[in-house]
Amino acid sequence: MKRWVALLVSFLSPCLGYTPWYTGTFLEFSGANTAPGHTYLETFTSATVVFGEFQNNWSLDSSANPTSFTTNTVWFGWGMTKWLDFTLVGSLVYADGGDFGTSTYFAPIQLFFGLQFAQSDPETWCPYVRLLLVEEFPSTPYDDLGPNMSFAPVSNGSFVTGFSFIIDKILFLKTMHPTDFCLNLNYSYQTKAHITGVSIFGGDIQTDMQTHPGGIYSVNLSIQISLNQNWVFESDINYTYQGATSLTGNLGSDSPATPTLASQLISLTPGFEYNFSQSLGVFAGAWVTPWGQNTNGIFGVYFSFDGNF
Repeated sequence: MKRWVALLVSFLSPCLGYTPWYTGTFLEFSGANTAPGHTYLETFTSATVVFGEFQNNWSLDSSANPTSFTTNTVWFGWGMTKWLDFTLVGSLVYADGGDFGTSTYFAPIQLFFGLQFAQSDPETWCPYVRLLLVEEFPSTPYDDLGPNMSFAPVSNGSFVTGFSFIIDKILFLKTMHPTDFCLNLNYSYQTKAHITGVSIFGGDIQTDMQTHPGGIYSVNLSIQISLNQNWVFESDINYTYQGATSLTGNLGSDSPATPTLASQLISLTPGFEYNFSQSLGVFAGAWVTPWGQNTNGIFGVYFSFDGNF
């Protein structure tokens, strides 16, 4: 028994003198731009199940028809200068709505521009400081959908403009393993959209309306604890608030479209990374949403391959 305890302590003990390697977490935006002239590539797969709906009083109603999603995402980035990079993101989603059928669709395309304001200095407390500008395009059909398509969150028809202010720092403390703390402060503005027919808001063939979606605010704290140079424990702690969406115009008659209430969601994403080098690694874990209001309860698993070339 003492031998196994000694081996475990040896495995978990930080090795003095090594440089910790980190791949990233499920929900974070990194504090560092892609280096000039280098390429960033991430392939990401997640499988999630909507197991219920959180009510206005934060209780969970699990009587709804369960829906599952398999999402395959590719992130492609390129470092332009020391202070500027860009990333293009595309996703293919397979949705299984149970009694409502299945659907395969492309998620809205996202374009990111990263502005690097400060580089982290290992000899001081100075962190990475980065501003990420985001534009999302409703590149997939979002209205006049089939009668069984409203279960799949294809798009709400809005263009989305947002930003993320990022502070990222690796701390080397005597009482703990080298740990990367990354704080994201995010905001997204959604434009109005004109929608006819069936959409994610419901509706019927007579629906002809305009949406007025609320803003999306989120705070994400990611933690990556270096167990040794290769292995890392990671998790996000995320809070997201989305404003209510109001609808004006003809909402339909037989099955009118329904506006959405303001929602809140808390997410945790514990997982592990294995880093082959400073620029290449994989990570996998779970996504759980223990608390929420007026939104779906989600459980999922994820796997990602991440590299800088």
